[in-house]
Amino acid sequence: MFNSTLIGRFTVVLAAITVAASGADFEQALKRLPRGANAVLAADTDAIMQSAVARRLGWGQPDYAAAPINIPSETQAVVVAAQLDPLRSFHRSWEVAVLNMKAPTQVRSIARAERGYVDQIGGSPAALVPHGAYFLQIQNDVLGVLYPANRQAAARWIENQADRNYVAISQFLRSATKGDHHMLLALDLKDVPKPNVVKEQLKESALVTKSGLSANELSELILSVQGIALYVDFSETVNTRMEVVFDKAVELRSQAARELVLSAFQRFQVEIPGMENWKTRIVGKSIELSGQLNEGGLRRLMSWIEIPQVATSEASGAGQEQPKDPKAQASQTYYRSVDQLVADLKSATKSHSNDAHWLERYAAKIDRLPILNVDKELLKFGAQTAQTLRYMGTQKTQLKVQAANAVNYSVADSYYPGYGELNPEAVARIGSNSATSVKVEGFRLIANAQAEIRQKMTERYQLEF
Repeated sequence: MFNSTLIGRFTVVLAAITVAASGADFEQALKRLPRGANAVLAADTDAIMQSAVARRLGWGQPDYAAAPINIPSETQAVVVAAQLDPLRSFHRSWEVAVLNMKAPTQVRSIARAERGYVDQIGGSPAALVPHGAYFLQIQNDVLGVLYPANRQAAARWIENQADRNYVAISQFLRSATKGDHHMLLALDLKDVPKPNVVKEQLKESALVTKSGLSANELSELILSVQGIALYVDFSETVNTRMEVVFDKAVELRSQAARELVLSAFQRFQVEIPGMENWKTRIVGKSIELSGQLNEGGLRRLMSWIEIPQVATSEASGAGQEQPKDPKAQASQTYYRSVDQLVADLKSATKSHSNDAHWLERYAAKIDRLPILNVDKELLKFGAQTAQTLRYMGTQKTQLKVQAANAVNYSVADSYYPGYGELNPEAVARIGSNSATSVKVEGFRLIANAQAEIRQKMTERYQLEF
């Protein structure tokens, strides 16, 4: 279905399933996913949005820019599948989403609302929207979304919808979706670790001594990893329990088991703030960690994949009351969203080795913010902020060739020129700094540009930004 660049020996496919419907609907949603999924995110959106923490923090408000979970209110169920490569900072090659709508919704209306254009793919109407995604008409009340907009892949996906009568995910993931939790994230990691790399890393690792095992025994345990299941429940707080499952009995000391999990998250650049404070216990063939997630941690967890955001209210004709100045409100929400994402990135984690991963993830979040009615000058600032974050990420990993390519792409292929100090020349100068100062210099440029655009927007719309 997808070209060879989307298929890798060590690729992990992330399927995110948001369930607000019956088990039968969930099963049908799973059947619509492309082959090869080996990770699942499932969420009971109604229970989450009705929880005390969601009500207290206003996650359900349509204009709340900082919500860590953004679900289109017009959907009954959302299924998102993305192909990730865990050995390359969980690089996303593609994403597919299935939106079960509460009412019939035509992609032509979405194209009109999003200022895109209508196409015909695989005999079905499709809409190409400005942020580079296809919306596909699967049924009157079921939409498909493909990002990035690969027309051939979209056609193959549509063709496979007709006779799909089975679920193409592993038994590990199927079993992980069972149980009474508000949200779960499960990743099938079987065959992901490289034996030679694991053995080499353990040669000089203090974990061997702390574990109470020999280097060979610890290596065999790591290579037997089956996957990770993360269960999240929402009440007054966001409570989390993680299970790292192996094919062998875990005979580690508790502290060594904890360090093994934390070091793996750091190595794969997906460390979540606060994880180091979670409680640890060993249960048979699994290591369990449990604790609380703050909004920043939850937002980072949800940044592994992106639920599509679209002007669904206008597209589905919901008839909601419109603000007096749609442009002012849309621009204010966009600015606050960028501001919250940048502030969240600035928050410290125990290790800075994962900065490159999150810089790229949050740049993608900015790219895919709703842009309908947003001030063009503000969009220019947002686009250059995202490009600056990406460049900071490449420099943090000290991949000079990739960094140079990122700058060339930024200058040649950006929709917008640089904004204020966030011009290509200033961003390129970040590369002259050491890796440890890249973050400081990059955020300085962003902060200066942010102060300038905030003042302009406040004066232009007579509204506090």
